[in-house]
Amino acid sequence: MNQPLASPSLWNPNLDASQTQSSPKPSGAFEIKFLIDLSLAEKLIPLAASRMQLDPHSDPKTGGYAVEGIYFESPELDVFRKSTGYSRKKYRIRRYSGGPVVFLERKSKRRGIVTKRRVELESSELKGILERGNGSLLGGFDEQNEQAAPQENHPRKELAWFAKRMARLRLEPTLCLAYERVAFMQMEKSGPIRLTIDRNLGCCKMAQANFPSKSEYRSLLEGKCVLELKYRESMPVPFRELIGEFQLISQSVSKFRNAIITAGLAAMDDPFSADQSTQEKGDS
Repeated sequence: MNQPLASPSLWNPNLDASQTQSSPKPSGAFEIKFLIDLSLAEKLIPLAASRMQLDPHSDPKTGGYAVEGIYFESPELDVFRKSTGYSRKKYRIRRYSGGPVVFLERKSKRRGIVTKRRVELESSELKGILERGNGSLLGGFDEQNEQAAPQENHPRKELAWFAKRMARLRLEPTLCLAYERVAFMQMEKSGPIRLTIDRNLGCCKMAQANFPSKSEYRSLLEGKCVLELKYRESMPVPFRELIGEFQLISQSVSKFRNAIITAGLAAMDDPFSADQSTQEKGDS
C-alpha cells in the first residue's frame, strides 16, 4: 500500500483513473442535497452532460459507477440516534465498481462543510479485518506497529488511527449500502465543483465479513434519487442556474439513516425515524 489510488471524489477532479493522489486537503466542501424523482433525474443527467465533464471513473457503457459502503454503528445505534460524540461523523468502508481497492473513511460534517479522512486497503484484506470486529476492528495494528511507522501518512499509522476510533466508540460493521452513481465535474475559478445523482439504492444488515451479493439488498427510497451538489466556496453559477431551472428544493436527506430503518435495524416509529432524518441538518 503506497499512495491512495485516485477514486471518485471532489478532491481529485482532474485525475483520470490511472493516476494517484495524496490524502485530500482538510479544507472540505459544501454539500447540498435534493431528494428527486427518477423521472427528474433522467432529465437532469443529459443536461449535466451537456454542461459539465463526466467523471473519468465512469463506465462509458452506463455513464456511471457502482458505490458500495459498509457502515459502522454502535450496538445502541448511537450514530443513528445522534448521541453525544456520534452526531457529526460516520465511519465506513467504501468500494467503487467492485474494484481491487477499498477505502476506510471517516466522513465529517460541520456547519454544512464536509471533510473526509481515508486510508486505502486491498480488497483481499477486507474479510480478515471485518472478522475481527467486536470493537477491535484492526486488532493486529496496535501501538507497537504505529511506532514502527512514524510517518504521518504511513498506511499502518492510518490503520491504527481508524482502529482506535472503532474501539473507543464501540463501532462494528452493521449496515451495507449500495447504489449507482452518475457524476459530473467542472473547474470553476473558486475550485472544482461536482454534481452526483445516486439511483437504484439498496441496503441490508451486515451478515458476513464481506460486501453482500445484489440479491441480499432491499430497495431503498424506491422511485427516488439523491442529487448532491458539492463546491468549495460560494454557490457556483452553474448550480444556481440548475436549481432555478428545475425549481429544486434542498433536503438534508440521509441515505444512511433511511437505510437503518429499511434494513430493519430501527423501527419506523423510532423518535429518530427515516422521515425525521430527511429534515435534519448534518446528515450524510
